[in-house]
Amino acid sequence: MARKGIGSQLSSWIFDRIHRSTIVFNDAREDPVLDRVALDLRAEDRMMVITSAGCNVLDYLLCGVPPAQRRQIERGFPGGVSAFIQSRLDNVFTKISLVDNYHWRIYMFGRYTPECCPEYLKPDNFERLKAGAVDRVAIHTDSVSRFLARVKTPISKFVLLDHLDWLADKDNPELIREWQAIVDCAAPNARVIWRSGGLESDFVNRVRVEVGGSQVEMGHLLDYRSDLARALHERDRVQTYGSFHIAEFRRDSMMRH
Repeated sequence: MARKGIGSQLSSWIFDRIHRSTIVFNDAREDPVLDRVALDLRAEDRMMVITSAGCNVLDYLLCGVPPAQRRQIERGFPGGVSAFIQSRLDNVFTKISLVDNYHWRIYMFGRYTPECCPEYLKPDNFERLKAGAVDRVAIHTDSVSRFLARVKTPISKFVLLDHLDWLADKDNPELIREWQAIVDCAAPNARVIWRSGGLESDFVNRVRVEVGGSQVEMGHLLDYRSDLARALHERDRVQTYGSFHIAEFRRDSMMRH
């Protein structure tokens, strides 16, 4: 049996340390404070959000690594997985304030405090959710492409988390189906955000979809907000990912809507 590399050993140790402690809630690995800025959320927005823990969806209302993702890190980060983990930990403990970093507080201590907790757990915000805000959420268990095939109203904001990495292997048909479904359902100037374990996510630009009867690469349809994405990524309190991406559909590419 082959021995695990140092990166795999360190990753396993961190996972075991967290999940054998008193943690009882699967805290999201994305920082919702930054997402609200990246999405430019407005009351009239109609959103599609991929969610695992579900907690970021509640925050939005108030206004184990897959192999393909591992390969994204190994290809894009100097030093591979072990160097990536060390870099993320260095950022958390030397560059970012821990005063309000509830993501790492629960990792380290297994609990929140009244001053350091998600926005949706603060008393006033929790009451707003119970008073009706949470009723604006509709839960669907399905693939993105199958869900969007049933959507009748254009969507203005898409939150794709990090799952595009899982589909990043060459010629993955689900990656094509998903972006085609997003294109078909996107409102003019719709905004999409996603994260990646790699330093780049250029495989998205090469995905070919059909627009007006012609095949077009996604790179020609998206206008990236790279400066904003980099600035927000530096402030990310979770530091799980190698890069953050914000893109809008170009108005001239969405004229058919």
